[in-house]
Amino acid sequence: MRVLSGFVALISLLIAGETAAQTGGYRDPLMGKEFEVVKLDKKRTSAIIDGGSGDGVQRGRTLCIFNREDAQIGCWPVSGVKASQSAITIPKAQFRSVKRGMMVRPAPLQPAPVPGGAYPQQAPRAGAAAAPGRTGLAFVTFGYAYVPLLPFNFDVPAFDVDARAAGGPLWKSSSTVKSSPAAIRFVVETPLTATVALSLGIVYRHINETKAQGDYDADDPAAFIEQQLTAQSIGVPLQARWLFGSGRLLFLLAEGLEIDYSLVRLRASSKRDDGTATQRIADLLSTLTVFSIRGDFAAVMRFSPTFSGQAGLALLIPVASGGSAEVTKLTLPAGASPTRDHEKDLVSAVGHRRSKVGIEIPITFSVTF
Repeated sequence: MRVLSGFVALISLLIAGETAAQTGGYRDPLMGKEFEVVKLDKKRTSAIIDGGSGDGVQRGRTLCIFNREDAQIGCWPVSGVKASQSAITIPKAQFRSVKRGMMVRPAPLQPAPVPGGAYPQQAPRAGAAAAPGRTGLAFVTFGYAYVPLLPFNFDVPAFDVDARAAGGPLWKSSSTVKSSPAAIRFVVETPLTATVALSLGIVYRHINETKAQGDYDADDPAAFIEQQLTAQSIGVPLQARWLFGSGRLLFLLAEGLEIDYSLVRLRASSKRDDGTATQRIADLLSTLTVFSIRGDFAAVMRFSPTFSGQAGLALLIPVASGGSAEVTKLTLPAGASPTRDHEKDLVSAVGHRRSKVGIEIPITFSVTF
C-alpha cells in the first residue's frame, strides 16, 4: 500500500507541476463569470455581450455561447472590446442559431505550447474554436509483445522412477520455464495534460504447452508416464506516461505498477506401450499473484494525427507475491515411501514463484478518439 500511495502522490505532484508550468501560475480573470447576448449585429454577424474590458474581457479571448437548454452552440474569439460590451464575430452558418438572451461563458485558458512532442489536443467542432486547455482524448493501444523473461517462473517436473526404492521424492524439477513466445496487449490511455497521461491495460501472456514422457515402473519396461503442463497469465498495468520529442518521431516513458495473475496446471497419466491401462495419477493447479514495478520506454511513430505505432522495451521488477497450489489427485505407485509428503514434493517440483526480473519487447499500435 505504501508503494501505491507513493505512486499516486508522485502522479499528482507531476500533474500539478505540469499544469502550473503551462499556465505560468496565471489566474483566469474570467473564471466563474457569465455574460449575456444583448444584441445581434446581422451585418457583421456579431453577437454583442454585456461584458467588456472592465470585466476582464480581452480581444482574442475565446468565449462560448450556450442556448436556453444550456447546450453549447460554439466557441469563438472576441473580435472587439469596449468598457462594458464586447463583440464576438460568428460564421454565418452558426450565427443563425444565436439569439438574444443566450448565456456566454469563457472557455478555459489555452495552455502554453509544450516544447517537443505532446499528446494531441481535441479537434474542434466545425465552426467552433478549439476548446482551450482540453486534451479529452482516449488512446487505445493494442498489439503483440515477445516476453524473454516472465515476471514469474515455474519448473517442468520429472518423475524419478528410481526414487521409489530409495524412499526419496518421486517428483523432481527438470527444467525452468522463463519466457513466453507471445503476449497480447490492450491499453486505454487518457491524457491529463499536454504531455502526461494515465494508462490502464491488460496483458495476456501465452505459454506453450509442455509435454514429457518417462519411465513409470522399473519392474515393467512397457509402463511409462505422460504429463502435460499448461500455463497462462493476465497482467494489469497502471502507469503514468510521458511523451517527448517533436514531429512524427516521439519517445514515450512510462512508470507504474503491474498486477499479474498466473495459473499453472499439471496433468499426469500412467500408460502402457500397447495403449492399455491408462490411469490418471496426478492433477495439480497452482495460482500466483505477482506485484511488480513496471517501466516502459518506446519510440513512437505518428503515421497520422489519430494513428501511431510503437516499439520499445518494458522492465518489470517483482516486489511481492502470493498464491496457492492444490493437488487434486495423486495416485502413488506400489512401493512408494509411506512417510514422505508426496503432494509437497510435487508442488516443490513445479515451483511456481515470482521471478527476479521480467522483460517485454512490445510492438503496438495506437488509435486516438
